[in-house]
Amino acid sequence: MGFLYLIFGICAIAVSIGKALAVNFGISKYLSKKPYEGDYNFKKVVLYTLGTNYILLSAIVLFILGAIVCSIYKYLNLGQLLSAFFPGFAMALFGPKYDTIGDEYGMYNELVIPFFILVILSIPMLFLINYKFVYKDFEVSKNKKMKLSFFTALANAPYEFLIPYGMIVDMIIDSIIF
Repeated sequence: MGFLYLIFGICAIAVSIGKALAVNFGISKYLSKKPYEGDYNFKKVVLYTLGTNYILLSAIVLFILGAIVCSIYKYLNLGQLLSAFFPGFAMALFGPKYDTIGDEYGMYNELVIPFFILVILSIPMLFLINYKFVYKDFEVSKNKKMKLSFFTALANAPYEFLIPYGMIVDMIIDSIIF
């Protein structure tokens, strides 16, 4: 059944790329109808968006794994941290395990909250990137440039990381077995 996890991992990345392409293509079509002076290259914005989202996801995974490794070994064991990064990143792609909310171990802190932190942190990061790099050549007022940057960041936030792909795979596997 490991192939199902691989397929859903690929689907998670495909959903992320597809959403970024669709959102930014729609924004480019919207901006082409307005009298703005500037070049909105939606492929460049997609690369900025995906890069920012996956770098933030990697940083959050490293932070969580660092906290877990420090709690186990009482110091930061770099070897253990790096060996746990790729499985941790793969688990992060499968989405949060919402069934851990309210369990007796209190694992929601480690398994669900980081995804909300990711979405919350990505919006200001994407806003800054959009403001400094994407809309820097637009001949509009500063207020309009800030609004465009904010709404582009809001649309490009990684909401798809909140989809629990791993739980979907578990439901499929459970329905196949029984």
